[in-house]
Amino acid sequence: MSVIGLVTPNTPVEAPVMPVQAILHDKQDIIAYIHTKDWNGDYAVKLFNCESSLNPKALNDNPLTGDFSVGIAQINLHGNLAKDRPTKEQLYDAKFNIDYAYEMYKKAGFKPWSCVRKV
Repeated sequence: MSVIGLVTPNTPVEAPVMPVQAILHDKQDIIAYIHTKDWNGDYAVKLFNCESSLNPKALNDNPLTGDFSVGIAQINLHGNLAKDRPTKEQLYDAKFNIDYAYEMYKKAGFKPWSCVRKV
């Protein structure tokens, strides 16, 4: 006999999901966080410095070039790209932006960023 809501040793229990947000206060925090990822951290710092000057609130809104790029890694939300990507508000969070950039990197290396030709 079981009681609804009773947790037994064989009952899987999910831990509550708590939002964890790293607070990246300045460029040194941002650089340190970039270096926590499994990529060439020095290169990623140079690349994102070229893209945004490591500014979490950077916005390149230029429809003529097909850009609506947001945050440190300048994630482009122009046109159809926006439907499969996070929101502008999410991408303004420095940690989230770097995490998303890292997921992009795992799929395509550093190729998605225009500054790859400059650094």
